Amino acid sequence: MPLHIPGLAKKLQCLYQHNPRINSHELLARNLGIAPNNISVWINGNDVRVPELVPNRHVKTLSDLFGVPLELLELESLEEFKNRLRTAEKPGFHKWTRVLEHAVTSNAIRLVRCSTAAGPLRGLVADDSDATEQFAEGERLYVHLELTEEWPEFPANLIVLSIDATRTTCLCPSPLAPDPTLHAPTLRIPPSRNLKVSGPPGLQSVLVLLTRRSLPADVAAGLREGRTATTLERFAEQLLAAPSSNWRLLRKDYEVV
Repeated sequence: MPLHIPGLAKKLQCLYQHNPRINSHELLARNLGIAPNNISVWINGNDVRVPELVPNRHVKTLSDLFGVPLELLELESLEEFKNRLRTAEKPGFHKWTRVLEHAVTSNAIRLVRCSTAAGPLRGLVADDSDATEQFAEGERLYVHLELTEEWPEFPANLIVLSIDATRTTCLCPSPLAPDPTLHAPTLRIPPSRNLKVSGPPGLQSVLVLLTRRSLPADVAAGLREGRTATTLERFAEQLLAAPSSNWRLLRKDYEVV
């Protein structure tokens, strides 16, 4: 059954202040894997939906994203909701942050332009092999992975992520790149699921997480369905408990100009 959240519009504004990582309808929709206008339908209803109802399949993820229990969301009194929210611990996705500390910059990840129509060719910011590549906003890239010493055994399993200042997007597994199994030392994320460079300007990254074990079914499903942040936080606990030799996190930084 859908969850009725009285005063949903005002409660969402409070929750956006509670979790600055998700501070708009657009960012909430991205983390839920839905279109932004769905949030407006939840709030206002339409010809077939009653206002202030959240579909059941999104209830738990909504609760997890903001770190609040369902009974808090269901409170009738907005003032009581605000008072209890002030004392609630802010969600930090602490376990996934600890996983990110293990990321190693690797030349095994290459970002290749699909075309140069969207902007000028920027090249490198300096004349050395370790310089950060620059790309114009709007350019489309595909991710090319070529492993040598980083992971000598195949098949392996992987997660490919794009990270900017506001969100983490999963490129694989995804609806258009569903198979997280790496059968050979090279991989190209297909053009149908290429990476579109977006703002804000500044440093962004592509991460490749390699594991010796198959991805748990709930992790693979959560990433395919767009529940990236909460799924990674849940998977991080398993990674941190596993021997360090069982997984590796590779990183490629680039700059949006």
